[in-house]
Amino acid sequence: MEVVWELGDSSFFYEQPTRHSLPVLPRFAHAKFEYPGTASFDREYITEMDNDSLIGYLYLGSERDSTVPSGFRGGTYVAEFNPVANNCQKVWSMR
Repeated sequence: MEVVWELGDSSFFYEQPTRHSLPVLPRFAHAKFEYPGTASFDREYITEMDNDSLIGYLYLGSERDSTVPSGFRGGTYVAEFNPVANNCQKVWSMR
């Protein structure tokens, strides 16, 4: 079992060391909001989305964008867990 804990601008992923223990081993953190002051709590979905054997992670986030006056753009993002990097990597976004 894994648990995702949201704190500030990131989500932190933890897993169980054994089948009968609490998920206390930190796996990785994924920064969702790249621009300061844009973090907010939201629903996150973690599931297989596109049949490529990688777990997808759907969330609301923000990224820097110098083409808009605010300096950032919010949107919906999909990241996939990359076992080689032991972290999520953005693969898709919609603004």
